[in-house]
Amino acid sequence: GSFQVFARADVYSFATVMWETLTGTVPFPEFGEDAGLVRQHVCEQREHPSPELMNETLQSLLDVCWVRNPEQRPGFQQIMYYLGCEVQ
Repeated sequence: GSFQVFARADVYSFATVMWETLTGTVPFPEFGEDAGLVRQHVCEQREHPSPELMNETLQSLLDVCWVRNPEQRPGFQQIMYYLGCEVQ
């Protein structure tokens, strides 16, 4: 349902914040602080921040979180498991 799609949109956002934290940079700096331009660019170009500077394990996690179809993205419980966190 729609809740599933919204939760998977949060997974995309989580991966972007994780990328920002790990790289110490903002995605798409060419757009400055204009979130509307970033959103338009991501939606039209189907791009996400480059996972360069990541180890292979983190890069593969980010890639699966950024899959175009939200229903194919992992849930947060799967992400926590992947990261080695206990999930209750």
